[in-house]
Amino acid sequence: MCSCSRDLWNFALESDDLGYVAEEISKQQIIQEVTWVLLKAFSFKRKQHKKVWKICSLTT
Repeated sequence: MCSCSRDLWNFALESDDLGYVAEEISKQQIIQEVTWVLLKAFSFKRKQHKKVWKICSLTT
């Protein structure tokens, strides 16, 4: 095993680094939340669209 990979685990985070990490985690959580809302909205619209097509096909 390369000694440099062992050295990567032996570092100390400074307060600026911790702030950066916290900010990046927060950004990822926001992205995941927005993605979830968009997927839920798309799913809802798709179900509504299918219902309309089903009704239209019954009347023709």
